[in-house]
Amino acid sequence: MPARLPEFAAFVLDQLSPIPSLSHSRMFGGIGLRAGETFFAILMSGELYFVVDEQTRREYEALGSGAFTYQKKTGLGISRRYYRVPAEVLDEPERLLAFASASIAAVRRGKAPAARRSRRKT
Repeated sequence: MPARLPEFAAFVLDQLSPIPSLSHSRMFGGIGLRAGETFFAILMSGELYFVVDEQTRREYEALGSGAFTYQKKTGLGISRRYYRVPAEVLDEPERLLAFASASIAAVRRGKAPAARRSRRKT
């Protein structure tokens, strides 16, 4: 029998259920979220973090959100790839879905193939 999800994780998964091919898996003491093959979010210590990029980070910062932090042997680590989803966004299902969609798009933008450089044979 699978382990029961924490209440917050169950709430988030319910709110994000309209996302096509939404799935989750346990990871490093938290839960990772995917839309198909696109890993776009983590749930850790009762907080939801979405992937951001240069286009989306400013909105999180304007709402007072910060980057995901974690404990390392040498001190505190910071991942500027993931930002905490603000509480006011969690309280509005449509807005949460919009933030999730923007996160999925950010991941996909980051995976876009770089332009090929032409190689000349001399």
